[in-house]
Amino acid sequence: MTINKATRSVDLFNTIRGAAVAMMSQTPESPDLQERLRKLQTTLAEYLGSAASEGILVEPDPIETEDDCTYGGGEMPRLTRAEVLHRAEQCVCGEREQDYGTPEDNFETIAEFWETYLNRACVDEDGCVYIDATDVAMMMALLKIARIAGGSGTRDSFIDLAGYAACGGECADV
Repeated sequence: MTINKATRSVDLFNTIRGAAVAMMSQTPESPDLQERLRKLQTTLAEYLGSAASEGILVEPDPIETEDDCTYGGGEMPRLTRAEVLHRAEQCVCGEREQDYGTPEDNFETIAEFWETYLNRACVDEDGCVYIDATDVAMMMALLKIARIAGGSGTRDSFIDLAGYAACGGECADV
């Protein structure tokens, strides 16, 4: 059986995706993560037409997140209701308001964008509303645009905007 370059590209993409997911959800010492990284190294070498290097152990840097993670092999601590509410309060009463303006103003802008989009893209001649995955991606992109329009769009806002547009394009199969 002959495996063409397109098939190898798909294999490489899937291997990269699997390693990326493992890097986000597992500790650097995890045997599964180490196996996925070795497989990625081998798949990449096969794709490029060279032999895999021996003796290279890839140890990813821990990804910094807003959550408290334990990389010592322990489990993520369970959040209590009080902790969830405390973290939510920190988000909505702190930096986010400085970044995006008041929730009332920001939500009003989002509502205007969504209403325009829904009326033009999701309502049929009988007045029924139909929303699919592409519409959700576009509405989330509009949310990011509204946040950016509210003043100081953050770096993450622009990255998220591009991500939603990419996901929408994939959902629309364009």
